Order: sequence, then C-alpha cells, then structure tokens
Amino acid sequence: MSGEDLEQTLLRYAMLYNEHLPQSALNSKTPMDAMNMWYASHPQLFLHPPGSKRPGCDTEFVPYERLLHAYFSVFPLPSSFP
Repeated sequence: MSGEDLEQTLLRYAMLYNEHLPQSALNSKTPMDAMNMWYASHPQLFLHPPGSKRPGCDTEFVPYERLLHAYFSVFPLPSSFP
C-alpha cells in the first residue's frame, strides 16, 4: 500500500465516520449533523461553516481575544464570579 492509498483510505474512513455513522454520545446523530446543529445555534464559534473545508490542520490565525469573546458569549461567567 502506498502513501497515497493510505491517505485516500483514511479520508474515506473520516467521511464515513463523520457523515454516515450515528453516535450514541450525540443522541444518535452523525458528528456532521451535530456540528451543523451547533453551527446553527452558535455560528460565532466557527471560522467557516461546517463541511466547507477538508480535514487537516487549520492554518488561519484567530486572535485570542476573539476566541474568548466567542466562548463567553455562549458560556457566560456566573454572576458570583469574582
């Protein structure tokens, strides 16, 4: 098996797993369905819509302040936090 064959096999497996195999931890949804639902309700947490990029490392730089703002817009600190 060549490196290209292995890469294609892994990409096919990732597509099968993410788009066609429901997961019990996701209430019998596929990972892609769960991500699409999360994107619909929290788009500020995403740089790109789900499925718009191929698997691999994200090379886009995101300022730390933007990440914090997006996170705390979804998960606010409790009012009793000092």
